[in-house]
Amino acid sequence: MRTLPTLARSLVLIGAALCASAAGAVELRGFRGLMWGDAPSYLGPAQLVQAEGSVACYRRENENMLFGDSPLSAVRYCFNRDRLFLVVLDSTVNLNGLLADFKSGYGAPDVQTAAYARWGGAEANLMVDISTAAPGAAATMRIVANEYAR
Repeated sequence: MRTLPTLARSLVLIGAALCASAAGAVELRGFRGLMWGDAPSYLGPAQLVQAEGSVACYRRENENMLFGDSPLSAVRYCFNRDRLFLVVLDSTVNLNGLLADFKSGYGAPDVQTAAYARWGGAEANLMVDISTAAPGAAATMRIVANEYAR
């Protein structure tokens, strides 16, 4: 009956691989004091900067304009049907600078090119992407809570 121990070992290895892949997923319960799904009233003093359909984006007064060591030019909190689902950080540094700050806390991205990096995806609870319009240009990070994006 050597097949039973072999099967058991295989199942353990598959389970470990699944746990490792889940452990690599980005898990942020929210961002800077707000939880995913919170209403705009949780922002405190803020200005509406963009609205289209059921989505409204705000800039909070007295925002921390750093992400790690990366200076930011803007931070926008976006709500779909009055529930926080997206945070957009516009940096003043290039992709590599912002990427280094995020990787230090969350590990290597699932996908990376010269102008783009992504953790998670549409099927995950959370997706984070960092992109730039051109090499050397300032980068933008988007953190999307997929549950509230729909």
